[in-house]
Amino acid sequence: MILFSCARALIYSLAMLLLLFWATYADGIDIFVSTGGNDSALGTSIGAPLRTITKALRNAKATGGARIRVLGGAYGDDTETFPLQPGSGTIITAYAPRDPPRIGGARNSPIVWGHDIPPVLPPEDEDPPWLEDDYAARLSNLVLHDGGACPGGFGGAILVTRGSLLAEDCQLIDNHVYTGAGVAAEGGSKVILKRCLINDNYFCGGFKSIGTAIDVK
Repeated sequence: MILFSCARALIYSLAMLLLLFWATYADGIDIFVSTGGNDSALGTSIGAPLRTITKALRNAKATGGARIRVLGGAYGDDTETFPLQPGSGTIITAYAPRDPPRIGGARNSPIVWGHDIPPVLPPEDEDPPWLEDDYAARLSNLVLHDGGACPGGFGGAILVTRGSLLAEDCQLIDNHVYTGAGVAAEGGSKVILKRCLINDNYFCGGFKSIGTAIDVK
């Protein structure tokens, strides 16, 4: 009876460990970024954040995906390498939704470029599945501004090429590019926007035209 109880307890403990491992793996890791951080830090705790989203994305790629939690502040071309390229299973999100980070480009490239993440496509004549069901790159509670490339270019704040991307509660403002200054998608991409503000995005030269805010090829 004692041996049976010990064995049962051991099996239960192993099951809990496996469940904990699976939950941790499924959720991925958290990487923290702050304007006061240091890219030499581990970035895996709020007390030792990285300085740049660029470095956080490199770390996320090495681990097969992560949740990058960005503290409020301004992140620009003086520290970041644009375009930012979130990979499969990676989310860039505000640490505190009420204090969204402002990610500003230099109008020489898109701010975020999601690419080569195969979307999950529905059977013919059926509604497409939400991106939560596949490995789309994700953006949440971010302010993306001053992206794009003039006098030409395609994609200002967000460009998606042969990929899948979900953006929630983001603000895409004051981006300038030839077409698709807010969001541009090409190559059979799947893009879903939820509760996003797309405003004051302009064609090169400072005026609005067809396809200025959103363009799909």
